[in-house]
Amino acid sequence: MRPLSTRSSVHYLLLLVVLLGNVPDLSTAFAPQKRTTTIACSVASSASEATAVTDEESSLAAAEAAKSNLMETAKRLKDEYGSFLYEKEAKTGLAAAVETLESAAAAAGGSYPEFDAALFLGDWNLICTTATNNEGIDRSKSKFPSLPEPLEDIRKSLLVDNPNKFLAVVQRIRSSSSEESKDFGDGGITVDRVDNVIEFEPPKQLSDVLNNLPEQLTKFNINPLRVSKSKAILIHEASVDAKASPFSTTLSLSSIVLNVAGTSALLDPNGKDVAGLNLPFGELTNTGSFQTTYMDEEIRISRGKQGPVEQLRVFMRSTGPESENESPEEPDEDGPAAAESGGE
Repeated sequence: MRPLSTRSSVHYLLLLVVLLGNVPDLSTAFAPQKRTTTIACSVASSASEATAVTDEESSLAAAEAAKSNLMETAKRLKDEYGSFLYEKEAKTGLAAAVETLESAAAAAGGSYPEFDAALFLGDWNLICTTATNNEGIDRSKSKFPSLPEPLEDIRKSLLVDNPNKFLAVVQRIRSSSSEESKDFGDGGITVDRVDNVIEFEPPKQLSDVLNNLPEQLTKFNINPLRVSKSKAILIHEASVDAKASPFSTTLSLSSIVLNVAGTSALLDPNGKDVAGLNLPFGELTNTGSFQTTYMDEEIRISRGKQGPVEQLRVFMRSTGPESENESPEEPDEDGPAAAESGGE
């Protein structure tokens, strides 16, 4: 039998198709099939992931902007009013900036900061502090009680014109090596001591605190011992509840040390502990606590309560040489003099 030619084969095939009554659409019969559902799901998933990344980046950017705003606000208020805020306008401005950062950080991270002992430890400079359960002084409606002119000049010089010249506060958060200390589970680091260091630099001459003096009185020495700096160091025993949200630190005042530095023959220019006082039953009579609602490498926010007073404080990490100094020893039991701190 003679084989069919190519043309005859095609005609034969078409005849069979017609007889069977099922002519396929040859334009699509050999085209690749489209995976419409799979492609649609993939596009939707990619869009969702892109939206999530965008939202996360937006939240982080908002938190960073809120942090920058708080740092600028706190520094401005300190320069204008000092670290201790009593005026209504200043208190309101600080509270608003703090609340904005707390909300933005919670939106970016989903919760309050977890306890990180290594980050918590160190020296923190107090930038601003205020009581949050009262409105503060409204200078547009009330004034300080009138004082005799010399006293008013002193008040204005110390509290208004030079609020940061004579006073500074540092909070030193420490970890001791005592085996009796409780391990709170952060790599073996235990936070068990907090020192609040109140540093006072006394004015040297009368013109530092009084204006409009006669020429012969402007250089009058009101610091005969030539004290250059004095510190009152409030030593607290501390314990941290790392599981709380936000984590909480409880303090009990155990002792007070007075450190004085000066340039006279009677004083050590590097500072020396000259007096100390142990406070018995501090855990019963001198206690307080604070929560850390925000913390990173630069700034820390704490909210606490001392008696009936609710407190809001903003700290910035100290980077100066004093942050490397050791804290003073607690006063000896046998006498009021404290042990020397070795240059504290």
